[in-house]
Amino acid sequence: MVVETHSAASICAMVRAGAGISVVNPLTALDYADSGVVVRRFSVEVPFTVSLIRPLHRPRSALVDAFVAHLQQSLPQILTPLASVLQRA
Repeated sequence: MVVETHSAASICAMVRAGAGISVVNPLTALDYADSGVVVRRFSVEVPFTVSLIRPLHRPRSALVDAFVAHLQQSLPQILTPLASVLQRA
């Protein structure tokens, strides 16, 4: 049986229920690492890009600029726990 979904959360829920395995992005893997899902390092490096989507014909607001700056500053701190999760695997 093959099941497909575009939702990483659905994929992880199916894996947790014993319905198979999957490759997911590092942020999702980190979110599910301590919820009955085993996270293992993938031997091939798979690039992962975080993107911001905004309306083309609308000027950026100061709030958007502040959010982007915060995201750029925080992302390394968010991903640091992933290294320790992968060390346990």
